[in-house]
Amino acid sequence: VLHSFYVVFRSSIEIQEPVSEIRDDVIEVNPANVQALEPVAELPHSPAPSAKSTPHTTPKTSMKFKKEGKETKPFEFGKSKFSSKHEVVKRGKSVEVKLESLKLTKEDTLRIVVLPPRRNQLSAAVDTQPELETKVKRSGSKYEITFKPVDVGTHKVFAYVNEIQHPLSPFPIRVYDSGEIIVGEIPAQSNLNDTVEFTVDAGRAGFGNLEMAIKDADGIIIPSHVAQLESGTAKFLVTFTPTSRGPHTVNITFNKEVLKNSPFEVLITDPPAPLNDTVDGTGSPSLSKKEMKKEKEDKKKEEKERVKREKEEKGATLKKDKKSRHRVVSKTSVTKIPSLSRVGQPSNIIVEVAGHDQLEIVITDSKKNQIGTELIEIEPGVMQVNFTPQVVGDHDIEVKYGGVPVTPIPFTCRAYDPAKIKVGTIPKGLLEKPVYFTVDASEAGVGNLEVAVNDGRVPSMAHALGQHRYDISFVPKENVDHTITIRFNNEPVPGSPFTCQLVAAAQASASGPGLERVPVDEPTEIKIQTIASEAQPEVRVRDPMGIDLPVEIMPSEKDKTVCTVKYTPKCVGNHQVDISMLGEPIAGSPFTAKAYDARMALLSECDHAVVGKPCTFAIDAARAGAGNMEIIVSVDNHNVPNFVQAEGQAKFKVSFTPQEAKEHVISVRFNGVSVPGEFICSPMKCMVEKASSTAVTPAVTSPVATELSSVTRNSSEEISKYSLTKELENAQVFFVVFLDKLSVLGIYLSNSLQ
Repeated sequence: VLHSFYVVFRSSIEIQEPVSEIRDDVIEVNPANVQALEPVAELPHSPAPSAKSTPHTTPKTSMKFKKEGKETKPFEFGKSKFSSKHEVVKRGKSVEVKLESLKLTKEDTLRIVVLPPRRNQLSAAVDTQPELETKVKRSGSKYEITFKPVDVGTHKVFAYVNEIQHPLSPFPIRVYDSGEIIVGEIPAQSNLNDTVEFTVDAGRAGFGNLEMAIKDADGIIIPSHVAQLESGTAKFLVTFTPTSRGPHTVNITFNKEVLKNSPFEVLITDPPAPLNDTVDGTGSPSLSKKEMKKEKEDKKKEEKERVKREKEEKGATLKKDKKSRHRVVSKTSVTKIPSLSRVGQPSNIIVEVAGHDQLEIVITDSKKNQIGTELIEIEPGVMQVNFTPQVVGDHDIEVKYGGVPVTPIPFTCRAYDPAKIKVGTIPKGLLEKPVYFTVDASEAGVGNLEVAVNDGRVPSMAHALGQHRYDISFVPKENVDHTITIRFNNEPVPGSPFTCQLVAAAQASASGPGLERVPVDEPTEIKIQTIASEAQPEVRVRDPMGIDLPVEIMPSEKDKTVCTVKYTPKCVGNHQVDISMLGEPIAGSPFTAKAYDARMALLSECDHAVVGKPCTFAIDAARAGAGNMEIIVSVDNHNVPNFVQAEGQAKFKVSFTPQEAKEHVISVRFNGVSVPGEFICSPMKCMVEKASSTAVTPAVTSPVATELSSVTRNSSEEISKYSLTKELENAQVFFVVFLDKLSVLGIYLSNSLQ
């Protein structure tokens, strides 16, 4: 079951990327919640579309049919499954879905159908539902399905073998378009200490990460607050209160794409000097700044209350008029259906019926089990259907009247459960030192996840780990215990509010390479400083599989308050280091050490190299761990520009265009260690041939199209250096390109917080 949800980090939640700008307020947006009556495409258990609805371009692996008269056995799908590198893609970009381990005979027929999201087509017949053109490439028992989505929303990939639907289909592909995000009017100028507010509507943009950061004139992120305007929608109100003068910028990105016109600028100035009021020729004293601010807030409050009151009166009038009119229903329809429902709590659907036929409601949960319903007539011709979801996930609601479906495809209601939110251990903190903890929302379903430290007064940072898991961090500025409030769909998660206890810095501290990046199969050290010579630290190191590693604790002979801990990692991945004194964890514990293995990075051989034409080679660092990849292409001791393109899953393609018919040397180092390779080792030699007289030298452009975030200078080489960011599936990658010299590639695995 695929879960999708959007996340709102209250107040000043900043998204910190390894190199690029720090982002604020992460919001994963699912547009399906915006339209309450939007149905979903065909269910896995529903009948296959008729042959009439399938265009002639639909690919088939075989056009043979079984002979008549023979008994047809049901097809066994076995362990076949769908997969895709990117389940969230940009509109207009080709998508590749793999159907693996599907064993077909010569007599079996495979049919692939890709349905786009439905928009305002509730009355359309199933046969008229458009299908996207697809291409299918077969390789043994693996099928590669390619199509290009043109609409925002969830596209569904169906597979039929001998007209029997695959049990794991439809396979969803979510499509987004950052150009559909609407940013409300942001004031160009505001006063010091006045609240600045604007709206962001991502309801039509599709599924993805909406990131915001408010920065002052010095480029420092300031606290902000994000509030959902309407439950179940992707419309938000963003507010912040500037406390310093000068230009402030509002930086907004969606799925790492910078929005049009972003960053937006707001000039913060001193409030205008108050004027003296004159009555009968005598001047009254001017209002103080505090009084003026209060007066302004009161006027704003009165205006909001007036608008709210008018809205309520209008709604009551419409409701009264509706009841007073004689109800004439010409067609049975669903007038209310919840987009979100809480697990274990009642929810309901409203159906207006035309006639006296039987109304049937079938609700199927995410595990394909039907759940019970209760029908109540709340007024003539209006039926209320009550149900209570028991599991997290999408619930398909099929409504039939007189045996005929009210809509050609079922509706969807998404069930959530705040009790499924898992919060990691909150460590003790030190003043002015970052505190880290994790929040796992992968099993909670769709909803708003809100994290606030001291009611939002303390800025927080979030780092996406993938699969709806986040690393949250904040820096205590006051030597008091901090309260962490975590809510899901405005409900406290289990254990909330949490407390982070601050301890004295003198209790104990740990440092050293053993708490950072560590090479596999090489001993590493941790230095522990205590305040009492008789106190002995307790140290436990666990590898990614939870296995305890042997540790050696050696007190210093010169200083009894210092000891050294040694251990040797045996596999790639995050190692948890727990350090405690007298049974209590020290500040910062548990620590995370990232083990890497340069021997696991693979280097492929260069293509045929010709002067003036791009030459490429590949690097596979998927199994090497976290670290920096240095790439140097040189000829005659001077470097050649090279460009890095992410292929997904920590695999990269490197290209360069030689200008001389000479031997080029390619050096690849991972965390300073030369990549040994399986068949090819670094440094690798590449012989470049002369171009033929008829060859046309192509224009060379960088395959990496990303945002420039910083520019620095190398004082000795005078080389321009650009830092670029790009997010991959389950990995975050940043590129540091030294033009004409060196490429450095930093790889951050999904569970690594830099």
